[in-house]
Amino acid sequence: MVKKTRKKTGKIDVEKERGKDKKTIIAVVAIGAFVALLVGLSFGLNPKQTGSTAAPIIDGVQCDEMATYGFRGEAHMDIFIDGKPQTVPSNIGIMNGTCKYWINTGNTGGIINIEAPEQRQFSLSQLIDVWKGTSSLPPLGSPAIFIDGKKAASDLNDTILPQNGEVVLVYGKAPSIIPDSYQFPSGSG
Repeated sequence: MVKKTRKKTGKIDVEKERGKDKKTIIAVVAIGAFVALLVGLSFGLNPKQTGSTAAPIIDGVQCDEMATYGFRGEAHMDIFIDGKPQTVPSNIGIMNGTCKYWINTGNTGGIINIEAPEQRQFSLSQLIDVWKGTSSLPPLGSPAIFIDGKKAASDLNDTILPQNGEVVLVYGKAPSIIPDSYQFPSGSG
């Protein structure tokens, strides 16, 4: 991108134009690097917006680095579609080993881990939203909800995950028996 200019004598000063082009390129690269640095710092210094990592906050639930938590609990969830049991996916709320959302599953056994900095309640809707954002898609539709074997009179938004309780989501036809409890492994939660 060398422009040729003519001196008053009519000769082209190619070397002078090359020097101008180099200075322009260096200035553009320096400005670009500075802007990239500012953008990177703004994301790194704003944990309220993104949680403690680059993972987005989902429905008020943050993704924190693998660390100790101020509050730990658990619930168990079974899912039925037209009377048939479905597997609850592992790694709901776990982001590539870098962070865990405060509600997550570590395996396909249906145990929902609640690991937050302080004691608080989470709704089924928050769990479903974290599921949508971090794993395969949950079943579509509005399920019938059972807590400890009793039909809940509320929807996903208003149903709180029960501490050490059994949650059953039924899509379509109900199974012949609705689970009403779960025996958590000793030492869990």
